[in-house]
Amino acid sequence: PCGSGLLQHHLSTEHRLTPTPTTSVISARSVPAVTVTLASPRLSPLARPVAIEGVGLHSGTTARAVLRPAPPDTGIVFVSLDRGGAEIPAEHRFARGGSLATTLERAGSRVETVEHLLSALSGIGIDNLRVDMDGREMPILDGSAAPIAQETRSAGVVNQRVARRYLS
Repeated sequence: PCGSGLLQHHLSTEHRLTPTPTTSVISARSVPAVTVTLASPRLSPLARPVAIEGVGLHSGTTARAVLRPAPPDTGIVFVSLDRGGAEIPAEHRFARGGSLATTLERAGSRVETVEHLLSALSGIGIDNLRVDMDGREMPILDGSAAPIAQETRSAGVVNQRVARRYLS
C-alpha cells in the first residue's frame, strides 16, 4: 500500500533504504487510478524528494533513484551517482537506441528504462527535477507509470515564479 516511506519492490529484503519523513512511498502493489490535471503555466518541481527502489527490468538488479526538486530552467536531469555524478539531461539529443527501453547517454554515462518516469512527470507537469540514480536503470515497479505518478502527485508540486516556455 502507498503511504510514507520508500518504494519497495524487492527481490529480497536485504535491499532496503531507510524511510524518512521527507520521502514518499511507492509500492508496486494495488495502485489506484491516477487523476491528472493540466499543468500550470509556471515551471514546476516536486515539493519534496521521492525515493524509488525496485528491480531493473532488463538488468534484474536492484535499482534506486531519488527524485529531487530542482531550480527553475534545470529541466529533468539524471545524475549517475555510481559514475562520478555524471549529468544526463532528458533531451532528445541524448537519446540512444535501446532494446525495448528509452536510453539516454552522455559522455559515456547512460541511464536506461526512463520512459515510465518521464511519462509520469510529463502528465503531472513536473519539469524541473534532479533524478539521482544508483545504477544504470530505473526500477520497473508494476510495469506502468501509475505508481510514480501517484507518489509524485502526493509529494506535491510547487509552482516556480518562472513562466513555462512552449515550442510553437
